[in-house]
Amino acid sequence: MLPEMRALLTAALPALLIACGLHQAANPPQPAEEFAADSARLAARWNEIQTLAGESRCSADRHCRALPIGAKPCGGPWSYLIYSQDGIDSAQFQAKVREHRALESALNRRSLAVSDCEFIAPPERLACRQEHCVDLDAAAPLRAP
Repeated sequence: MLPEMRALLTAALPALLIACGLHQAANPPQPAEEFAADSARLAARWNEIQTLAGESRCSADRHCRALPIGAKPCGGPWSYLIYSQDGIDSAQFQAKVREHRALESALNRRSLAVSDCEFIAPPERLACRQEHCVDLDAAAPLRAP
């Protein structure tokens, strides 16, 4: 390691450790029972979202949409959920997705969760195939031989 880099790391490390300690003191982890209840609410909302998305059917590519799903502790969504806006109450669906994101974001803050900071790009090419919206650029699912 270069001497300059070593000196920089030596100077920055104590400040980083102090900042982490102050963050934890200001945001203590939540009790296990509260975490379990919040996690159950998050899972229930996710099940509702998946059910609604799974029930959506398309008849044309223009019906397909993608919504960011979840909230990484580092920021941004975990992924995108592809669905058809045709035959679904889009306002209600999007409200459930926003609520899920807010619940997960709050849970992340209270539990001091960490994640990678990888940027997840939204899908660009959506299409209607056999009445279901798909991402044309997604890798094909693995199938048993």
